[in-house]
Amino acid sequence: MKRLAIFIVNYNGLSVLDDLLFKCLDSFAAITEKFSFTDLWFVDNGSSDASVEKVKKRYGDKFKYIILSQNLGYGAACNIAYVYTKKLGLHYKYYICSNNDVQIFYTKLDDLLHKLAILEKEYPKGFIAAPVLLNGYDGFVDFGGFFIDEAGGTWPLRLVLFNKNKVKYMLKKPVPVSYCDGAFLIVHRNVTENLGWFNPYFFLYYEDVELSLRAWNKGYPTLLIPLVLGKHYRSASTKRISKLATYFSIRNRIYSILCYRGYLSLFKLISWFLFYFLRIYEIRSSSELQNPIRKVMPGIIIYKLSYTSLLVLLRYVTRALLEGLVMFLKKRKSCQSSVNKNMLFLKVGFTDMFSQKKIIIKLQKQMKQIISSYLQR
Repeated sequence: MKRLAIFIVNYNGLSVLDDLLFKCLDSFAAITEKFSFTDLWFVDNGSSDASVEKVKKRYGDKFKYIILSQNLGYGAACNIAYVYTKKLGLHYKYYICSNNDVQIFYTKLDDLLHKLAILEKEYPKGFIAAPVLLNGYDGFVDFGGFFIDEAGGTWPLRLVLFNKNKVKYMLKKPVPVSYCDGAFLIVHRNVTENLGWFNPYFFLYYEDVELSLRAWNKGYPTLLIPLVLGKHYRSASTKRISKLATYFSIRNRIYSILCYRGYLSLFKLISWFLFYFLRIYEIRSSSELQNPIRKVMPGIIIYKLSYTSLLVLLRYVTRALLEGLVMFLKKRKSCQSSVNKNMLFLKVGFTDMFSQKKIIIKLQKQMKQIISSYLQR
């Protein structure tokens, strides 16, 4: 049994990322020269830009290839790759699903495996994990681990752990998070065998959230490993806010929060959107608030959009809210009947929805408390 299978999902990476695609893939290809226990899988989602031909010519048999006829989404591509390896009789201890805009420091792979071995002793039943990645554009800590609030909002660890030099100082050991970022997601074989992979109904966005919540609910923790393993050029594959991204992220958020938190959280989520423009106005009126948002959420530019553009997005949000609710009602039998008390949700009240500043301060405090209490055990 080999230890690692790494699935790198690509869709038109050559036309979107240009040379950055090869910069990232080069870092993975270097693994095969030193680590024979790893298989690299290039999973193409029906690209039409000659990505496959160029990658095959450049890397040859350093990668194994799975070529899909159409774009089925990130999660589905990982699911198919996993099933395909099983049909070939290949078995791995850990499965990793990675974006094509991630550049790893391959010399750190030994350190990663060492930390995974320690985790396996502590959690022999299985776990989901992610290393720390740096943001490829500003060099600071990328998202890596996230916390979820009771309205389904996702908040990166970067909110309290911004500087990469603080990683070893603040994180003495792996810490639990609500979910691990799907950009470079490590899943123990026991989790894949007992839970499967990503939700097949999620084409894009929130699939990593739902998988982590499903894992927590069955007793599998999701953990951030205090090891800087590479860089993530976040949003390089999308480059802008799209209506499609808004729709899928909200729809899947509705489904997930109903599945794992119930209707009270749905009311909080609706309140979140009811006061959305009020918070946007607050952000636009305060450079003091814009600076931390730019730092902790690189690439989030929604507060810069015109009100006309925001109204257009609101149409997609409304549609997503309704269709997410319908999706839940149709598939609620597959949801969990009970919620594991160890699932990590940050508390947010209805009155918090009026102010973005109040929300950020409150959630920062809770995140620091969770990390501090765990490290003191």
